[in-house]
Amino acid sequence: MELFARQLLAIHNIISEFYMRINKNISKLTILAYFLSLPLSSFADFDVGSVGQPNPSATITPTGLFNSILNGIAWPFIVVTVIVLFILGGFKFITAQGEPTKIKEARLFLLWGLIGIIVILISFSAVITIKSILGIN
Repeated sequence: MELFARQLLAIHNIISEFYMRINKNISKLTILAYFLSLPLSSFADFDVGSVGQPNPSATITPTGLFNSILNGIAWPFIVVTVIVLFILGGFKFITAQGEPTKIKEARLFLLWGLIGIIVILISFSAVITIKSILGIN
């Protein structure tokens, strides 16, 4: 029976180490994939029919620049960050194995993910409200 318990503990240690390695690699791969996909957002509003023709609305305005930065960089980054927090929180719950400190850490990840969603909704609403008050399209 003692041999079985030692073997079970050895298997548990191997699996725990494997999950720790995966957790680090998933975090690195998620960040890498996000930054590699950023240039693709520049193709999001490309009109193929207008190639070679002058575009009179191609001037850069402060409002257009603000909207491009907000919609093309800030919102996607924030949303991806919140999704990653939820995924990491769920992963930490799965790997907590009943340990109170790990469960508390997983709950914090989910709490910060929820706070992130609330901040996203409030800030998105604030931007829309300020634009409508100032008459900005």
